[in-house]
Amino acid sequence: MKIYIAGGVTDVPDSEAQFKRAALKIQCIGHVPVHALMLPEGLSEQGYMDIAMAMIREVDAIYCLPNWKTSVGAFAEVAYAKKLHLPVFHNIQQIKHRFRF
Repeated sequence: MKIYIAGGVTDVPDSEAQFKRAALKIQCIGHVPVHALMLPEGLSEQGYMDIAMAMIREVDAIYCLPNWKTSVGAFAEVAYAKKLHLPVFHNIQQIKHRFRF
């Protein structure tokens, strides 16, 4: 399964580390992590959001970092995922339970 990671990036000092840890956890349980920090630097905020929404259309679920509610962008990503009826997870155990091998 492909799982999009949503969380705050702007003004979050350790955002890169948070995304990397979440991606590693998702990989360790056999899934493919997808997130906006995979994109190259230098795009506009609108550019990142446009691509993030396209990424969300291609995944099977979304995983929220603890800080997702404080980020306007992450909040929009989660709302869009819900609109697409994708499962939204807040911890790795939920993913393990839902997508057992």
